[in-house]
Amino acid sequence: GLNVYLTIDRRLQAAAEQAMTDNVQTSIEGYTNDLTGRLGAATTSIETKTGRILEITQNTLFSETITDDPNYSSLVYAGNLKYGGATGFEGGSTFKVFTLLEWLQEGHSVNEVLNGNVQVFKNFRNSCFGDITNSTLINNFAKSPGYVGTPMRFTADSLNTGFLAMASQLDMCGIEKTAAKMGVVRGNGDPVEVRVPFDVLGSNNIAPIDVAAAYATIANNGVYCTPKAIDRITDASGNEVALPEASCTQALEPNIAATAAFALQGVMTGGSGRASNPYDGTPILGKTGTHEAKQTWLVASSTNVTTAVWVGNSDGDADVSRWPWNHL
Repeated sequence: GLNVYLTIDRRLQAAAEQAMTDNVQTSIEGYTNDLTGRLGAATTSIETKTGRILEITQNTLFSETITDDPNYSSLVYAGNLKYGGATGFEGGSTFKVFTLLEWLQEGHSVNEVLNGNVQVFKNFRNSCFGDITNSTLINNFAKSPGYVGTPMRFTADSLNTGFLAMASQLDMCGIEKTAAKMGVVRGNGDPVEVRVPFDVLGSNNIAPIDVAAAYATIANNGVYCTPKAIDRITDASGNEVALPEASCTQALEPNIAATAAFALQGVMTGGSGRASNPYDGTPILGKTGTHEAKQTWLVASSTNVTTAVWVGNSDGDADVSRWPWNHL
């Protein structure tokens, strides 16, 4: 006898479902080599000032009983293990935003000049788990040699070595804590970890809803709102029923959020996300993300709505840039 009123905006939901249908198949046949993967995709949009989930979609059809057909899944890819049964996906370069935020919180500027050339960044500070001595060379996308530049440009270009240069001057424990206070945990519910340099670049599995909520925090002057899917519940007699706990808290200082938003606008106006900017006059911030060619992301936000989009492997390690994945 309960009446449950959802936060879903039917107009946005319909548009998101159509975009998913038009652009991503429910599965891809014929990918049978040693990198076999299972195609997944999800979108979710969150109202920045409230945390209300306005739309949520994925490419597969729903079934709790069909397990051997890749066109079906019982998982909610945008959610986490607790809410949807999924365990998240490697966040890739969307996770770099937490290094940018910690950079600002430790008093640095987006206009400082750093050596972002490809090199072994040897020493990293971590006040929680002990300092790190690194000997691994980490490259950039498409083997870019990197450059001497600023965090402003590193963010627009999503330059791995630029962010490693930044992280080598920060407390990696602070990057972890920044992600945590913006509601980001691993998809299985455990805290995110930034223990080795590669973690800075997005090796943690995180849920698209958490990614959207974190970027919504930046667009909302640093106020983080717990994502929620229910506006109201009444019983059969019309009495109000208590809702799941949700709140909005000041996670970032407004000036930190504003500076991060300024840098993230560069992603969408001339950087790696420019092809996804509708150029309709609405100022937007955003961030692209990939992880080892297995996962791809785009998160973008106005001051009102934040949308996260993930396409990649829901299971397996297929290269999404190779046939037949690139025929999507």
